Amino acid sequence: MRRAIEARSMGNIGNRSESVMPKSVKELYEEASTLDEKQRADLAGLLLESLDSERDPDVERAWAIEIEQRVAQIEAGEVEMIPWEDIKRDMYARINSTLP
Repeated sequence: MRRAIEARSMGNIGNRSESVMPKSVKELYEEASTLDEKQRADLAGLLLESLDSERDPDVERAWAIEIEQRVAQIEAGEVEMIPWEDIKRDMYARINSTLP
């Protein structure tokens, strides 16, 4: 997936000048905020991956197994799916209730 995202993202890089000054984190954030939700999620995933300097094959295998089990539970109707909007609403309510 990462390669596909990189391939899509790299399309305009060749048109940029080599003398472009680096942007501040705030400028990058403001620019990234204009992306659609899917693009922001892709970017967030890539940034998180960039923090993971070493991949542990045992951890990767354990996550793959966990994901397969969860998908099987969903497909078998063993778990209740909660819409993202409900989770987001509840999360913000919890955060706001802890603020002074």
